Amino acid sequence: MLSSVVHTQKTSILLELDEIISPNMGEVIKVSLAQSNLLKTMESKYEKGLLPRPIDFINVGSYARSTKLKPLDDVDIFYVIGRCRIWSPNWYSLVEMHTPIFWDLVTELGNYSSIRMLNEIKKEISKTYSTSEIKRNHEVVNVYLSSYEVGFDLVPAIYIEDTGNYLIPEGKNSEFWKVSNPVLDQEFLRQLDVKHNGLATKSIKLLKYWFRRKKICSPRSYHIESIAYYLLLVCDRPLTNIAEALGYLLRNINYNGCLYACPDPTGLSDNITSDLLAVDVTKIMVESSNAYLRLLDSDIGFVKYLRGE
Repeated sequence: MLSSVVHTQKTSILLELDEIISPNMGEVIKVSLAQSNLLKTMESKYEKGLLPRPIDFINVGSYARSTKLKPLDDVDIFYVIGRCRIWSPNWYSLVEMHTPIFWDLVTELGNYSSIRMLNEIKKEISKTYSTSEIKRNHEVVNVYLSSYEVGFDLVPAIYIEDTGNYLIPEGKNSEFWKVSNPVLDQEFLRQLDVKHNGLATKSIKLLKYWFRRKKICSPRSYHIESIAYYLLLVCDRPLTNIAEALGYLLRNINYNGCLYACPDPTGLSDNITSDLLAVDVTKIMVESSNAYLRLLDSDIGFVKYLRGE
């Protein structure tokens, strides 16, 4: 049975904190300008036949779900390079490409190699942004545009016909791809916000900020969101204020072993994990109990605790 939650009406300071840690309008505009610059660069690359012509560019991830904290150093973008049909877990057939096949990127199975595709994107982007920080990180190419102080994670993606899903790189130096559906993630979170009076996204951001401020070993960002999604989904009544919602997440942070492994909200992959050790989980649970008690005492006391006071 899930633990009891905080009941308080004095939540204005937590809502103010949410505004402070969330991107403001000026930062959103900077993201838009930086993204426009990057996509123009991508356009010039595919017009020269250096990269596949995109079917679409789609904002995804925590920025698109409004659960992103400052700084804006990894705004996720799906670079959709084609459409396909899946015939087996590791084999698909492309049914639409706007440019010829890049044969250097094709595996013995006749598929695009995800890691070769990532390396090719990194190579071509580096030619234009030679003074920017550009690196491949698992399934993305991270491009940090220092002139805008904004970073993007470019994710090559292939739309899977008749499913609404996408193939994205599997990561870990793999040639293969995995299935993802960012639209489902956004819709599920929207439904939770409706259920919990708009508090789902706000409580997720505050939970992420708590992990950051206390500097304890943290689950990955999507793992944190999945834990919160799972907890908010099984909560048997609507939460009514931000202190109550955050307290509920803190108090139940490892419900059903979520810190070790949490169900994927979309159901498209194995359980979400962050390779936390038992000692890491113990530290998180001890600190979450401390946080809950401070929040139970007062919202102001909780904010002072976050600041180390």
